[in-house]
Amino acid sequence: VSDGEVMCSAPASASVGQVSVMVTDASGSDVVGMLLEYEYFAQPRISGLSPSRGSIIGGGMLSVHGEGFMDGGVQCRFGTGGSSPVAALMVSSTVVKCLTPARTEPGAVRVEVSVNDGVDFTTSGLEYEYELEPIVESLSPSTGSSSTAGQVVTVVGQNFVVSDTLLCYFGDDS
Repeated sequence: VSDGEVMCSAPASASVGQVSVMVTDASGSDVVGMLLEYEYFAQPRISGLSPSRGSIIGGGMLSVHGEGFMDGGVQCRFGTGGSSPVAALMVSSTVVKCLTPARTEPGAVRVEVSVNDGVDFTTSGLEYEYELEPIVESLSPSTGSSSTAGQVVTVVGQNFVVSDTLLCYFGDDS
């Protein structure tokens, strides 16, 4: 408390919506000033992440699926505690998109969403897996007959992760 600021603790509410906030002085009189509104909202929930893994380099677009997302102050947090939140885009009340931040090491981190500028975050516990960036080194064989389909070609490299999304494309076939 100071002559220019009062810290108030909002009680829990059984319903969502806006309520008036009033300040009274020592005599019990309302303090004169602007009408203040506080909004209670239902805590959003996360049900899925797409994709669920990506490079430690970051910069990938992550779709967070759930319910109860609202516009205004939407953020994603990768990791817990001291992890800095990143800005997010609310696509709908069920989808939020955010860019994955870079990490120094591979591993799983929790992803949570805030709809009130990082004050409160979801507690889903869903994890995003950071992986080392795949590196392509060579191709064997590097030539093949144009009239024969199904020729086996081996791509040699590092940090490949076996998944449904690990695919080879030849030319414009995509």
